Amino acid sequence: MSAAGETQPVQIKGIDPVLEQQVTNLKGAITSGSLDALNAPEGEVDGILIGKDLAAKLHVATGDSVSLTMGVTLSPAGLLPRTRRLHVVGLFSLGLWEIDSTYAFLSLDVAGACSARIRST
Repeated sequence: MSAAGETQPVQIKGIDPVLEQQVTNLKGAITSGSLDALNAPEGEVDGILIGKDLAAKLHVATGDSVSLTMGVTLSPAGLLPRTRRLHVVGLFSLGLWEIDSTYAFLSLDVAGACSARIRST
C-alpha cells in the first residue's frame, strides 16, 4: 500500500461490515470514520479501513486516498504494477501494534474483486 510517497506492506482482510460485529469488536476499535462506510455507494471509490499505526506510517487520515498494489502485469513495456485506488473510510486501534501497523479491511465484494484480479494473471 502506498500514499504520500510512502510504501508499506499490508495484510488485507475482506469482511462483511454488518456481520463483523458478531465476530469481533472492530466497530468498537474505530478511532475515526466508520465501519459501515466500507460499503461505498455505486460509482464512488471503494473504501478501506486501516490501522492507526499503518496510517501514521503512510501519513494518511480518514478521507485520504491510498493505492493498493496487487502484483504486476507483463506488458510490451515490461512489468507494470497493478494498483487500485481506495478511499480511507476509517482508522482503527485494536491495541496490538502487529495488527494496527499492518492490517487493513475491505468489504467482501471489494476484496473478492481484488483477489480475482490477482488470480487472472
